[in-house]
Amino acid sequence: MLSENTSSTVFVASPADADDARWALKAVSRVAINSDECFGQRLLRERCAHEQLSQQTHPNIVKYFGCYCDAHHFCLAMEYVDGGDLFTKLESTGPMSEASVKRPAAEICAALGHLHLLDFIHLDLKPDNVVITTQGQHKLADFGSCVRLRRPVEGDGPPPPVHLGDLVGTPEFMAPEVVLKQPVWTSADLWSYGCLLFEMLTGVSPFFDDQDTDILPLLRRICRGTFMFPFEFHLSDAICDLIRSLLTRNPSLRLGAHPHGKSAVAGHAWFAGVPAAGALQEAGGNTQENSEAHDLPDLSYALVDAEMPAGQEVTASLLALSQPFTMVPTQAFALAC
Repeated sequence: MLSENTSSTVFVASPADADDARWALKAVSRVAINSDECFGQRLLRERCAHEQLSQQTHPNIVKYFGCYCDAHHFCLAMEYVDGGDLFTKLESTGPMSEASVKRPAAEICAALGHLHLLDFIHLDLKPDNVVITTQGQHKLADFGSCVRLRRPVEGDGPPPPVHLGDLVGTPEFMAPEVVLKQPVWTSADLWSYGCLLFEMLTGVSPFFDDQDTDILPLLRRICRGTFMFPFEFHLSDAICDLIRSLLTRNPSLRLGAHPHGKSAVAGHAWFAGVPAAGALQEAGGNTQENSEAHDLPDLSYALVDAEMPAGQEVTASLLALSQPFTMVPTQAFALAC
């Protein structure tokens, strides 16, 4: 078993026809889906994002294999990443040095760039949602908060921002426009990326205050956008400039807030000499040339709160086209109903 909470369990399993394969299977009781519409919508959002993103895979995004169900459960099958997550790593080892942060920073930037190229916004970037392989590769996971922007029917301009129905994501990493329920674009992820870099280097989020840990004061500090770099970490001018450029209150002025944003972030002076950063800039150009986000076929449900199905339609949409459950747990485990 990899993780467990009140509504779902993630465990390692093998397809019945491939015993040597190892998948991470997220199993959810149908009772939980039927009793909590918001939870069901989040799960549906995750499935929808995975199925559309799986058409153009990326090495820094967790792979998706399909959805399965039986009489009692709904399951999402994903790549098993066996090195833990970034949150657990920071908890056990403490803040990372600038040198050791550069590789994960470049890989996470590459993953975000791929999402944004396909008009997706992750909206819950945080250390818990970055998993690590035993070879040290970082992959973005958990797309339960993900939304996809809608391109104009005519013309080839960028898609307009999306209006979220409620707060989405984790408070310490929310962008000001998310907190204020203003229109949201891909630049919301860039703010969260700046928060993530800050926490990797210092061990805390930029707006954390150990003297006032309540959520409302935290959200007010985020909306003010004021923070300080701890002197004891002796951070370089380059990384401080990168983080400040990402933690800019105005979404349109953040570093990377344009169609070639990934290259702009990866081209920052702090990434100079990082092979992964150079590679993702080159890959970004190739991807832009060879793919068109609006050519991806839409599924029968949308990703925006106001357009998500409700009631029994949530369960029906989740179960649509699901395959029979044939997974074999690799360790003794009983699905919780």
